[in-house]
Amino acid sequence: MQQQTTAKQALAEAYTAMQPTLIAIFRQAGLPLQDCEDMTQDTFLKVMAIDMLRQETLQSIIVTTAYSLRTDYLRHRAVIKRHRQHLRHAFSANRFDYADSQFMAREISQVELTAINRMSPQNKNIYALSRFSDLTCDEIAQAVSMTYRAVESRLYRARQEVRRAVALAI
Repeated sequence: MQQQTTAKQALAEAYTAMQPTLIAIFRQAGLPLQDCEDMTQDTFLKVMAIDMLRQETLQSIIVTTAYSLRTDYLRHRAVIKRHRQHLRHAFSANRFDYADSQFMAREISQVELTAINRMSPQNKNIYALSRFSDLTCDEIAQAVSMTYRAVESRLYRARQEVRRAVALAI
């Protein structure tokens, strides 16, 4: 119990001391201040989920987690940007046939459902909670009583399975 209190105190002190540094890390990427503050809190939430924290490595773990979150955020924005550019290009070139796109979307959805049905029950549940209920890994971990990392790993593998199935079908 004493160790837990000490770890929480160390984390609270680190939050106070490192908050400006983390916001600077996120601002370097040109992110809005509100997103920077949210990502700073997310960083500490992820660090709090680590079972074995040592004071000697706390700062480096916090910074590494922050850079990882920033990279994930930027990758996500890049994917959205590419998707929007693709749609803009398709509409401007008049190559976007609505009936064909509806047919293709139904076909891909069917392939996705088939891939989901082939998954293990746990992976199927985790994928469904993420994809159809829009839950985060933290929320899923609480719902299925697993660690964050286990959920993250299973979700990654489930998504890979679906991607492979869709790639083979297209």
